[in-house]
Amino acid sequence: MQITEINKQKTRIPIYLQIAENLRDRILNREFLSGTFLPSEAELAASFKVNHLTLRKGLKVLRDQNLIIQQQGRDNFVTYEPQQELRIGFVCQPSTIEHERYTSILLSILIKQLMNVRGNIILISDDGKTKKEVLEQVIENRCSGLIFPSYSKKSSKLFLSEELSSIPSCLLSSSEIPVKNRNLCTIGLKPGQIFKAAEYLLALNHKRVAYISYEEKEFYNLTERNREFFESNIPEKLIYIGKDGIPWRLFAKNVMYQIAAMPAEQRPTAVICSGIAFAAGAWIGALEAGLKIPQDISLISIDSDLQSFPEMTAIEQPREQFIEKCISLLNEAVLSGGLLKPERYIFESTLVERGSCRAI
Repeated sequence: MQITEINKQKTRIPIYLQIAENLRDRILNREFLSGTFLPSEAELAASFKVNHLTLRKGLKVLRDQNLIIQQQGRDNFVTYEPQQELRIGFVCQPSTIEHERYTSILLSILIKQLMNVRGNIILISDDGKTKKEVLEQVIENRCSGLIFPSYSKKSSKLFLSEELSSIPSCLLSSSEIPVKNRNLCTIGLKPGQIFKAAEYLLALNHKRVAYISYEEKEFYNLTERNREFFESNIPEKLIYIGKDGIPWRLFAKNVMYQIAAMPAEQRPTAVICSGIAFAAGAWIGALEAGLKIPQDISLISIDSDLQSFPEMTAIEQPREQFIEKCISLLNEAVLSGGLLKPERYIFESTLVERGSCRAI
């Protein structure tokens, strides 16, 4: 058997995980076929130049990923079989009202686009689940690929985990990923959505602009958007960033009550909302407080919910293109029985005018 070099000096990756990754790649690439046995543990240990305890820790990773089982004493039997049917696991974020709408919009797009290919959707809950419990859902439902709809601290523990590294995965994120998973592609936006909204309002002669967002370390995109507004060229900034746990929609609604109560000469002429939930609350709050949109105040959002607010001007993410790219990548991985290359695909956001902003 060919000797396989394991880097014991120049990497922080434990040796047993390097062994697991090496064997996993060879299984996924059909070097070791389903229904056959891996070389004996003695042969593998000699090949990797490791002791039996280290080897067995690596083999346990493969068993946990449902790639092999142990039979006949210490022989390891390959069970991985490439699927021809696309079974996409859609990993749900914690079920709070603030994120359900964005997630449900992506999910509806996924359902619509999967009608054109042979595929199924399985909802994988990560709400209060350990990595092992999520992996059990993935294996039980025979998921051939995963989609993570957003990048948060919680989701990063999953999509960067060794437990899920055998499953081709796509992450929708505008942020750079600090660690590269060999079976993970990221799909995101070119930075600058808030800058784009600010420049649009400046072109309409708005000089005093309010910004509604949240200080939420769990969701990296909000941190980036907040930074962009601080650095924007708006001459007079009124910044409303919540941080005390109040629901996002309610927070934005209350902010609009405060704005409506200001003397007209101090009131901002426009508001930028950093996401769908803030825009929904701001729209409702403005109307309830007696402000007309856009006559009394202009409103622009990052993303929109056209079903509820069809007149919202927004900097839109190309969500249909995101999902189309995810399906294409995962389908290619399923058909080839191979791995996804750790590539990042960047799309451009688009300003869509629908009537909620006016020139002054």
